[in-house]
Amino acid sequence: MGKRKKRRYTHKFSVITAAWRLEGTLAAMKSLDAQTYKNWEHIIVNDNNEEVREYFQNKDLGENRCFCDMGKRRHWFGGFARNVGINYATGHFVLFLDDDNLFKPNHLANIAKACKENPDASMIGVYTEIRGKRDPEYKHILKTRVAPQQCDLGSFAYRRSLFRTYGYFEPRGERRVTFDFELIKNIYDGGEKFVTLEEPTFIYYHSQR
Repeated sequence: MGKRKKRRYTHKFSVITAAWRLEGTLAAMKSLDAQTYKNWEHIIVNDNNEEVREYFQNKDLGENRCFCDMGKRRHWFGGFARNVGINYATGHFVLFLDDDNLFKPNHLANIAKACKENPDASMIGVYTEIRGKRDPEYKHILKTRVAPQQCDLGSFAYRRSLFRTYGYFEPRGERRVTFDFELIKNIYDGGEKFVTLEEPTFIYYHSQR
């Protein structure tokens, strides 16, 4: 029998989790481990939750996963924690997997394929499957686009160089979670190429449903 060809992974992805809920962080890790595309690194940044700290402290997470502890409370809806994660990232693209989101197993594979077919794209988006936290029967598909309430930070993969060009997140109290959209819109308004995939491989849990 001939030797099996090794699968080549062209793009490396840096996946960042701003960890505040331990249970959700573990679920996010499981969804990342299940990816069919394996060229990724996972940067978990503790936003000063003692339960998260105790679980991950001194734990062997393997070669492609690391744990960072911010030490002081900088919660602000994960903004500062994500900025820390970006500084550790080494991948071609950065993705954000919050502790209340999941990736379907083909999420990274679909994005990698889109990157190969669109080498000049700066952001790759996917449709979002919204599920209810309170009602397990609730589900609908959000056709991701750059508009308020029509996208989530985690529904895009971002070329890492974008953060050098457009800056990082600027979390502040009066903006709450909308500072995420501020950065997405700044990139969009900058004329960067966006590609959107219609298959909903990003899962977002709606807290009010």
